[in-house]
Amino acid sequence: MRSIQPTAGRLRPLVAATALAVAVCSGTYLNAAAQSPTAEPPATSGPSTMSTPAAPVPPVTLQFPSWQQDEPGASDWYNAQIAAFQELHPGVTIAFTKVPLSGYVDKLTTEFAGNTPPQIVELPAGNQAQFINQGWLLPLDDYLAGTDILQNWPALQTDACTVDGKTYCLLMNSYGNAWVYNAALLSAAGKAVPTTGDEYVDAVKAMTDASTGQFGTCFPTVPGFNMAQMLANFVIGAGGSFADANGQPTVNTPEFIQGMTWYNDIVEAGATPLGDESGACRQLLQAGKVGSYFDGPWGQGFMASADPSVVPNLKAAAVPFPHHLGGASFVFGIPAGIPTDQQDIAWAFLQSLTTPEAQGQFAYDYGAAPMRQDAVLPADINAKFPYLQVWTDAAQDTSSWTPTGPLANHEAEFEQDVSTAIQKMITNHESPEQASNELQDQLVQLAAQ
Repeated sequence: MRSIQPTAGRLRPLVAATALAVAVCSGTYLNAAAQSPTAEPPATSGPSTMSTPAAPVPPVTLQFPSWQQDEPGASDWYNAQIAAFQELHPGVTIAFTKVPLSGYVDKLTTEFAGNTPPQIVELPAGNQAQFINQGWLLPLDDYLAGTDILQNWPALQTDACTVDGKTYCLLMNSYGNAWVYNAALLSAAGKAVPTTGDEYVDAVKAMTDASTGQFGTCFPTVPGFNMAQMLANFVIGAGGSFADANGQPTVNTPEFIQGMTWYNDIVEAGATPLGDESGACRQLLQAGKVGSYFDGPWGQGFMASADPSVVPNLKAAAVPFPHHLGGASFVFGIPAGIPTDQQDIAWAFLQSLTTPEAQGQFAYDYGAAPMRQDAVLPADINAKFPYLQVWTDAAQDTSSWTPTGPLANHEAEFEQDVSTAIQKMITNHESPEQASNELQDQLVQLAAQ
């Protein structure tokens, strides 16, 4: 078990400068390592501090789209990092904009295909493979050389971002899900915190009251990433998987069908609203209209910002399944095809997110364990996030749901096929067995492409 131990004292203000110094030279940002490729870059014990702003340069704007732009906690952290970076780099503007997750990867794919990608690329973990395979992401090894980022980052960084010995992205968050629930609604339903799949289904049904619009849980049912990921909680939880170690589909096993059955039982009971995205589900939880939700550590920000009458009732517990969903959450990369000076600025910003101070602030704002093992954590972090240890424990011994092998090259189609299988159960009332068998056929064909 990894325990979150605070560092004595409050977090110092963010320092946005980096060890791979970004110098201003004739109005262009140049990476120190890139300027002297034959020179040995200086080793650093951590990203350095820069107390004075760089000289002004001609205005340049870096686009940074994100599904997290308005998420409590996450948006606070990003906005603070951006403000500090812009203050230290006059002339640089980082345009932090909202793109809903349901259409996020499709939008990025279109932009990359049209040679108009954003300069700062955030991707849900699992989607990076298709961007790497297309040659769209820049290898970051020259930038990483001479820093201590990889030495202080978890081993999952290599699994998520290294292909053929090259590092194409930077892991910014890993996760394990917890069960966020409304204790008052659970108690009123006469149920205890569930510890098995069957107990969970029973509790969710018991918290549902159709006459008042009260639901026991909420599933994102807009086709795409979130719809597929919610199902993954159930099929992974039952011991199933979407593919084997060789990347071949395995969605018609008894374990997978058991997960589909738990999911479908809740839908058939009317215990979840339909047609919502993850954001709407969280809003219903915050308003006290939904009794529970599976969520990652970022859920703590939503818990804290719920309606004041609901906040005291929101608790978190371990997911009540034998196995737990988790792994890499999201990564950052830089487009390979943009001008070098823009790549250098983008890297300077990304590296500013890796300092011990910035990582400590990430944990404090986001409510998640930081990636950096020597992050400077505030003394009151556990008081601010009383369930932080629940999520820290949840991140141990998890299984990822994102496809590997042949399916990894077709992430968007994979998510659409999984969403279609779910829709067949919801709208056509297909049995979990039938939907699973049809999905198996579709994914076998997809893997063969």
